[in-house]
Amino acid sequence: MFSDEKLEAVRSTFQRSEVVFHTNRRVFVDAGGRRNGEEAVHPALEIKGSDEGALSKLMRLNMGVNSSNMSIRRSALDAIGVEQFRRMKLAVDRLYFVASLLQGGILVYDPRPLTAFRCTATRASSSRARWTLMLKKGAIRRRSL
Repeated sequence: MFSDEKLEAVRSTFQRSEVVFHTNRRVFVDAGGRRNGEEAVHPALEIKGSDEGALSKLMRLNMGVNSSNMSIRRSALDAIGVEQFRRMKLAVDRLYFVASLLQGGILVYDPRPLTAFRCTATRASSSRARWTLMLKKGAIRRRSL
């Protein structure tokens, strides 16, 4: 689910031709849509994918983790022949992220919570162990209701 500001934020960012990737902070909601957590807040970041140390900075922000809050310039995907990956079922978000890095353009992290990510018991990525580990590492924080 996207906030009302998401589309405008992405449109505005991609008006700059050198931008190839945009991602934003997520909040977590339960099956009823109630907010129950959020990713850690980091300062806004714009970094050129070809810069030394770019990958480690971006990975600390979990930029390539989930496609629900990513926007990628089509030319970045075309450059790696993304059509051959159509049947790919796993790790497609990592593919998008790596394609953007390889393009060498600007990758943008927007700290505004523009995406709501639904966490339910049936979701494969919502195992208790994974979320507990993320809480311990400070990648997300629990929010009291």
